[in-house]
Amino acid sequence: MRITSSLLAVSALAACAFFASGTIGQGSRAKAADSCGNSGTWRETKREGGECCMPEHTHYGAGHGATKAAALASAADNWADLVDFEYGSAFSHFGLAHGKSVSCSNGSGWTCNVEARPCRRG
Repeated sequence: MRITSSLLAVSALAACAFFASGTIGQGSRAKAADSCGNSGTWRETKREGGECCMPEHTHYGAGHGATKAAALASAADNWADLVDFEYGSAFSHFGLAHGKSVSCSNGSGWTCNVEARPCRRG
């Protein structure tokens, strides 16, 4: 019984030294630094500059208008409405979004399409 207790104590000390050395958990610490914590959504978020962004998830919006500016504003509003519905108002600011792509054309009035990754402050 005494040998078993000694072996358990030595094993416990070795495990504590191993974990304290930083050999295990370095990846977790790096992930935590990049993570935004509880982002309020089930999607993964990562810190990008001053925002918490969805690294691999984009949303689309489309809009029409008499001018290019009006069509672009309509597309950004459409994007924001969809993001707000799915993830909440914190992520629905097109101005904070990353990876923006915009395309517009003029036929019988302007049409614009936008694509971007939702982000929130913080």
